[in-house]
Amino acid sequence: NVKKIRKNEMFVTITSNNKVSYFNENMIKQSKESTKGTKLLKIATAHYILTTIVIEENDTHVIIITKDGFCKYAQLNVNKSIDNIIKNMNNIVVGKSICEKSIILLITTTGIIKKIDVDIKIKKRNIKSIKLINLEANDSLCTIKKIKQSKLLILVSI
Repeated sequence: NVKKIRKNEMFVTITSNNKVSYFNENMIKQSKESTKGTKLLKIATAHYILTTIVIEENDTHVIIITKDGFCKYAQLNVNKSIDNIIKNMNNIVVGKSICEKSIILLITTTGIIKKIDVDIKIKKRNIKSIKLINLEANDSLCTIKKIKQSKLLILVSI
């Protein structure tokens, strides 16, 4: 459960068999180079991690995006909300924590970039996927980047 995300940095990991794991930075031991690290996740044989989402301060939702440009949203403070939305999702590429008025860049494998203002008012549509970008047959979404809202600079000459 993601109940308190403000105290410590929280991570959400999604695997190829659509399993969700939650952990925070305090669960990871500090180690030196060339060591194995800390085993926190039990991943089923023949499966792998699809994405790890860093929950950032003030973010209230997670957006999960597939390689064909569809997405679903989940509230962070709702029990099992991420588990519920990814049940029927295929080809998950990336997830990102977002707030009510985030701006994200969608980046495709052929170099197409699309800037989107995310509007969380559609969060009640958790059941349906929302198409964010139309892709050519040989293209797929490879990553997203959340960007800070920039302030508009207006030059006035006197």
